[in-house]
Amino acid sequence: MSVSTILLALSLAATPPAGPSRLDPTDIEALEALLRAMDAPAEEQEAASDGDTSDEAAEDDAVLEDTGLDEEAAEEEAGDGSEAPEPDAGAAADDDEPAPAASAEASPAPLPHRMTPHVGMDQYEAVRGSAFGSALALNWQVTVAPLDDSGAPYADVAFEDEAHIQSRTFFAGSNWAGERSVNGVWIYDFEASRILRLDAAGSTYTNTSAFAAARRNVDIYAALSGGGQAEEIAFGPQTSFHRFWLEAAMGVAAAPAGLTHTTRPADTEEGALSGGTVTSWYRGEDSPAIASAWTGCSGVEISPAGHRTLITAFAHRLAIHPDILTALRDGGEPVCGLSFTVISPETPQGRVEHWRLDGTEPLPFDAFGFDEATLALPGQDLIEDSLRETIASALNGGLGDPPSPPDFMVEIQSLQREDDFAGALLTLVQETTHFDLCPAETIGSERLACAGAERLAGAGTGDAGFEAISEATQAAGEGAHRLAVERLLPYLDRDGHAGSAARAMVARQLIEWGEEGLAEHPGLDPAGLLTEALAMDPFAANLYWHLAMRYMVAGAPDEAWYFLDTGRALPGRASTPTLGQAEALEQRLRLLAPALFPGNAAQ
Repeated sequence: MSVSTILLALSLAATPPAGPSRLDPTDIEALEALLRAMDAPAEEQEAASDGDTSDEAAEDDAVLEDTGLDEEAAEEEAGDGSEAPEPDAGAAADDDEPAPAASAEASPAPLPHRMTPHVGMDQYEAVRGSAFGSALALNWQVTVAPLDDSGAPYADVAFEDEAHIQSRTFFAGSNWAGERSVNGVWIYDFEASRILRLDAAGSTYTNTSAFAAARRNVDIYAALSGGGQAEEIAFGPQTSFHRFWLEAAMGVAAAPAGLTHTTRPADTEEGALSGGTVTSWYRGEDSPAIASAWTGCSGVEISPAGHRTLITAFAHRLAIHPDILTALRDGGEPVCGLSFTVISPETPQGRVEHWRLDGTEPLPFDAFGFDEATLALPGQDLIEDSLRETIASALNGGLGDPPSPPDFMVEIQSLQREDDFAGALLTLVQETTHFDLCPAETIGSERLACAGAERLAGAGTGDAGFEAISEATQAAGEGAHRLAVERLLPYLDRDGHAGSAARAMVARQLIEWGEEGLAEHPGLDPAGLLTEALAMDPFAANLYWHLAMRYMVAGAPDEAWYFLDTGRALPGRASTPTLGQAEALEQRLRLLAPALFPGNAAQ
């Protein structure tokens, strides 16, 4: 085999983000669970979405092709939608107390160079780059009213003071906002693109990616609406609701809703709301208002920046259409009253929520109690504890320095001296998993293993093991999955870099091969093989991408971003082009769901 063929075969194409789980519209139980997320308390909403979308692994990439989520992937790999790690329904529920992170009580670790779920409050602000400071707490009076008999909502009428039935407290700080309730604290940190959740008892908290939350909502929206194409969403055999209400619940819309709006002075009988204007939105010329917002209220002082952060938090916590939220955020005038219509499984005939700002007060960040709580990691039931511990050790320096290109060359030469040419070639494959493709010009490159590929090929010619691995790498590059797997199977019991490479190659060939390959090898689990490969070599950056994609397919975005974040935070490692696709994926999410991100997110 020529050197050029070997190097080409080592080009393990990156797996693009796969489509979300496609749910059967006639599956009433699944739909009820998903749609109930629209009405669930905000702390439960994301968990319900996560568990339910993962019950059926993605079987068709067409859903997200409709929304264009995967257009930014660097290289396309034929995904089969095969089984991936299946999260238990509701496994990530926010109200379940997660187990404390093993590293939370460890001795002080080196400061990470980027944010990950492992970063606790002792390091958070240093990694963030600035202190949180104080926020402005906004206390809202809220009441809920049904639609009238004709279906006309009262979304342009302020509610009476004595009618309020609950209170909600949001807060807006400098590049962060959130909500405090009996269920705990939810914070969206715009500066670091993180979601912090403190449980109701104040004992544990999680640090997860805001992109994971957005991906979950995009997945649900795309699955139920056929990529934003279906006008009516079936809910059982005789009931349906318009896509508009799903867009309001998820904060995602494939296209503008074509709303119209009017603005008028607030009526004097509206009391405290009479000092400014009220803007109402309509879905049609003769339709009733589906949302209204009051501005200019007396005694309310919210800065324009605080107003914008508040509206972005609303996008994650309230069922208001993203077109309306974008208009409110871009309008610049602080909102002190809201009324909006909600159509949901609990109120299929519709309801109107009336919100009025009742007062504001300073709220320092340390008042939340994060410093007294213990950091926990997402997806405790989905990612093996041993793998978490290994990754944590790699991040905090417990495993020493990561291997360098010269280290790989030394290892390959040592294996050659032992006549282990199969192990030497597998180790060369693993070198590309650390540093990505071999450069076209290896002379003078620091990639010494790539530069030595010609010598390895010459020395290994005629060796049965070397020929088997060479044939496997060439078959992998040509899409001959059966042959590639057959040649690699004898090497799945190896350890070290060679064993990690063999497991990862078999896993990726099974993924590309699809259901036929899984049927021929029922004892091989691609996700399990990738997990073993990463546990054996936690500095192999590209493995984080491939494993993240398996969790993405399974409908577990928090776990997917656990790997994307930690892979990009490895000490002594620059992000590879393969792992760098995460940035393109995140930018695509900003464009698909702009209401879920700060106003300048797409810039």
